[in-house]
Amino acid sequence: MGLLKPAWKSENEKKALKAVDKITNQSELVNVARNAEKNSVRLVAVRRLTDQVALADISKNDKNEYVRYNAAERLTDKALAQEVFFDVGKHSANLRKCVVQRLTDPAAFAYFAKTYIHKDHYSEWDKKEEKEYRDMFVNKLNDVSFPQEVYADIVNNGQDFFIRNTALDRLSDQTALIEIAKHSKIGDFQITAADKLNDKRFAQTIYAEIVKSDQYYGYRCEAIKRITDPVVFSEIAKNEKDFEVRKGVVEQLLHHDFAQEVYADIAKNGIVDHGVGHPNYIDLVKNTDVCMAAVSRLTDQAALADIAKDITGDGWIRNTAVEKLTDKTVLDEIMNSSEKEFYTCLWKRTVRFLTADEEHMDTAVKTLTADLRETARKRLAELKS
Repeated sequence: MGLLKPAWKSENEKKALKAVDKITNQSELVNVARNAEKNSVRLVAVRRLTDQVALADISKNDKNEYVRYNAAERLTDKALAQEVFFDVGKHSANLRKCVVQRLTDPAAFAYFAKTYIHKDHYSEWDKKEEKEYRDMFVNKLNDVSFPQEVYADIVNNGQDFFIRNTALDRLSDQTALIEIAKHSKIGDFQITAADKLNDKRFAQTIYAEIVKSDQYYGYRCEAIKRITDPVVFSEIAKNEKDFEVRKGVVEQLLHHDFAQEVYADIAKNGIVDHGVGHPNYIDLVKNTDVCMAAVSRLTDQAALADIAKDITGDGWIRNTAVEKLTDKTVLDEIMNSSEKEFYTCLWKRTVRFLTADEEHMDTAVKTLTADLRETARKRLAELKS
């Protein structure tokens, strides 16, 4: 007759677990934790162990990740515990959240922040769990002070935008920020990194490069709002053709104070025909055009007169310049100008969208030219009253 098996070896799980609950001897618990066939039985034994040698062995070698994790939780050797947590997290998606909460090693935390925030890694989770997992990383990045290289590593090599963006918010190392501003493939990261640079002149070159080369107009618009260098801004303002970006240029023109020569340069030399073929072309020019915005900021009378009398210039721009003139001599000259002097090439681009009838083109041009002289007359009357 063979020896009876210990109750903790019973194939009946409930019976085995009940037997383990009655064991108080550490040596017996070690035996159960190492040799029980059922994971649940070993797990219960481990949770009652205090033997550090046994716990270390089990945390490294048990075949079940839950048993290993629980053994590591009871270790007094915190360095070993961190190693076990890291290894368990790499192999168990279900324990990964618990592992990350336990991690204190910056490199290990960065590994999970970079690697495991990606839909392929938790496709079995529902959206709520996915958000909680992401938020755990975001909260830890906000609450714990990590070395700067950890933040930079997550920004450069992570997969989740929100986590990377949080890491970027915590990054202050100027060398790392310069690299991100120069080389990140995400315009939003480039802009944020440039915003944090101490070298504001270099930041201006980053903004300008984004405006010139980024394919997404949203980033280009955000960048243009930050350009304050007059030379850089003027070149972009004069040559930008994208309608959405031009609206950003207009906003910057209206809300940032540039030198008068900058406004004059843009008003006189910028591109006007951004709405070619648009049925509301005139309204677009009057309300959103870069050159119109520039001339609206002009107060320099010499510059306004130069624009107003430029017969090759756009009619709406010239008309706005006339409305801002205070020099009565210049206004009188415009009011009494002859057709030969003033309406050559005047407003023709606009007229082409007012009428498709080429036979009436000259009549339309003369009428619009008369309007410019009328603007000068009204302006003179205002100044005399």
